[in-house]
Amino acid sequence: MTSPLPDRLERIAARLSDRAPVTRPCPEGFRESAVLMLLAERTDGVHVLLCERSDDDPRDAHKGQVSLPGGRRDPGDADILATALREAREEVGLDAARVRVLGRLDDYLTITRYHVVPFVAAIDGFDGLAPHSTEIAAVFPFPIDAMRDPARLRRVPWERLDRIEEVLFVEHDGHMVWGATARMLYHLTEITG
Repeated sequence: MTSPLPDRLERIAARLSDRAPVTRPCPEGFRESAVLMLLAERTDGVHVLLCERSDDDPRDAHKGQVSLPGGRRDPGDADILATALREAREEVGLDAARVRVLGRLDDYLTITRYHVVPFVAAIDGFDGLAPHSTEIAAVFPFPIDAMRDPARLRRVPWERLDRIEEVLFVEHDGHMVWGATARMLYHLTEITG
């Protein structure tokens, strides 16, 4: 993406560049991974592309759940950003030339023992992005502002890594966004205002 960013995405880029993400080494027993928050500005606000994972893969610990495009780092990946871009290409057909990486969020540890590095990127729109892997059943746009709406956001106490924390749930258009995906999206709204 070489053209100027739309106003709302420019503000997000500025907020991300004003802070250093909290990074940590991948703990023993965790799988190093990355996700990509693909943001597009639409008339009704900024949306992120989400995936509904397939129920068909018995090896997928997240089958049937809503996620961001992403996955485990492969030995051939040059760095963790390369992981996010490769996974997005494999899962939704993303051409990396269409995006402008805006920054990254804090590293996140999931209850399924993934060390996740979330990257934020701008894209001109979601046209042409669709499931390109049997891991993905569907893709859909999700309005970031849903994470700011207290009427839509549910918080449920949950034990995670030997402590109690709130798990976030947001329903949108028949999809339940929750867990690590909801937490990372909420964190983006906290940073970007």
